[in-house]
Amino acid sequence: MKIGLCRVAPLTVDIDTECSERRAGDAAESKLPEHPKVYRLNESPCHVSFFPDSDSSDDDSLLVLREGVGRFLVTSRQKAQSCVAKSIVKQNRAVYGCAGVVRLLSGYYLVVLTSCCFVERILGRAVFKATNFGIIRCSAPGSFHAMSKQHKRDEARYLHLLRASLVANTKHLYFVHGHDMSRNCQSQYLLCRPRCSIRATLLHKDPFRNSAECEVVSRSKSGGETHPYGLNDGFKDDDSVTVISRHRQDDQWSLADKSFCWNRYAGEMLDNIASPEDYMGPSVRVLLLPLICGSFDSFQDAKGNSLSILARTSISRFGIRHHCRGSNGEGEVANFVESEQILHVKYDVKHVTLSSFVMVRGSVPLRWSQPLRDLSWNPKIIFESEGNFSVTQRHFANLISNYGRIKVIDLLSSQGEEGMLKHAFRRSVSALPNQPNSSVQYFHFDLHRETSDRNTVAPESLTSWTKAEVSDLGQFMLASDLEVSGCETKLQNGIFRVNCKDCLDRTNLVQSIIARSVLQEQMRTMTGIDIDFRNRCKGAHKVLWADHGDRISSQYAGTLALRRDLTRTGKRTFRGLLQDARTSLKRYCRAKLFDGNAQGSLDLWTSQYLPRRTEDAHLC
Repeated sequence: MKIGLCRVAPLTVDIDTECSERRAGDAAESKLPEHPKVYRLNESPCHVSFFPDSDSSDDDSLLVLREGVGRFLVTSRQKAQSCVAKSIVKQNRAVYGCAGVVRLLSGYYLVVLTSCCFVERILGRAVFKATNFGIIRCSAPGSFHAMSKQHKRDEARYLHLLRASLVANTKHLYFVHGHDMSRNCQSQYLLCRPRCSIRATLLHKDPFRNSAECEVVSRSKSGGETHPYGLNDGFKDDDSVTVISRHRQDDQWSLADKSFCWNRYAGEMLDNIASPEDYMGPSVRVLLLPLICGSFDSFQDAKGNSLSILARTSISRFGIRHHCRGSNGEGEVANFVESEQILHVKYDVKHVTLSSFVMVRGSVPLRWSQPLRDLSWNPKIIFESEGNFSVTQRHFANLISNYGRIKVIDLLSSQGEEGMLKHAFRRSVSALPNQPNSSVQYFHFDLHRETSDRNTVAPESLTSWTKAEVSDLGQFMLASDLEVSGCETKLQNGIFRVNCKDCLDRTNLVQSIIARSVLQEQMRTMTGIDIDFRNRCKGAHKVLWADHGDRISSQYAGTLALRRDLTRTGKRTFRGLLQDARTSLKRYCRAKLFDGNAQGSLDLWTSQYLPRRTEDAHLC
């Protein structure tokens, strides 16, 4: 892999400014603290220690011995502090989590979260956004100076790329204590034992109140098939349960879905190299903070009712627009994002209801690319001649395993090169093996053609179609009675998979239409919702989904989304057309000037790429 110096183009529009101002007023009225868990980071010339900022001397701590490339030990806080105290402490500061380690030429570097800000709440838990990171050298003090001049230059450039990658993604990184943001509500409910599932959060039972073990399970009917992720209808609490693994309840890293953890590879590297001081000692996983790349925003009223939109971007094929298209050999596609709409209603002190609906977007699961070989506005799409059907088959096999039934909504144009891509995708889906209960259904809707002469958000046929299909897939609903600690459950039995070429503008527009039908179904099912909250929720829904689309577009293309006026107001405006023209020009310039090097910086963090010392293969 050849990685060059990263040049990051500044974004002139901050999509979070208005939301930050609104949240500042909400936070002032809130009686609950909005503070993340705090850790202490102590540095000396020979040691680095990382431990929770608490009064307990038995807390699990990370001790780094600056020997060779770096030696990592998991020990008690008392031992870590005593080692650092033997030498002059160079720095002692508060940090908010450990993201993992990265291996460069001179050795390992520890990445810690140095600042964050409160965003909103999800089911009563405070959600925070990462705003800055620190990179701590862990190798021996003389290791850098012992390298050749060329290796020193390469190391400096790698560090520049690493910092650029961390800075570029701070707009999209979220975390929360006491709730697993990496899994949707239904997956949490079915995958884990009640003490650490979504039910514990809903019943106001703190899953971290002690360090007892929790169990990750798979559920199955008597004599039936096991479904590890559980988006399948009909499971009940008395179904047979198989324990897959046991973890401490404060071990968020082990419970998280690693495919949606932005710091997956850095965390796994630290887990592999950090050894407990005793054979049966603690694991470093209790100190790792799962970070979710995507989007989160929520509308909440004074009674605690809320409507939240959450997006999780898969780390499996993470990249930037023209440099990351299609699928890899394992069926993992670019820009794969799981979006979840959560409605949380408190009727009174004793009765609470939670409803969530999940849908996904992702690049067309074929081996195709769109390389930037010249200055043309729309680069030529290139197909790989072999392996397309196999990757499509693997992709949908993974989706069915994780989510159940799949309704594919293909928004590609029927003309030109997009038309060729659409026909290839349709043929691959048609060639899939017959699945029971029509596990994969394909629907095509040429949004460009259907909306070219209209001034509405979408044709009436699409809106009416989504209502029927949403009802067919169902939704996850958990109605709890706090008085008897009982729960009544309904499950979602499938998802929509929406795509266009970029999976940004057209996709977000159609997903917002689907989400509006979902909201209507959620409110229809939840009888007795306060009229004021119902009306305000409908108004906030458009803004939440428009911001949702802007954040995903900023992450994948570096700009705000197109057709923003349609999502926000339901009609095209002259101002919206001008905004689209500016956004399109900005995308073109970023793609030609900045995105290639930015992709290199992402590869350094989000892949298993390891720099090597070679005299004949420097950075350029």
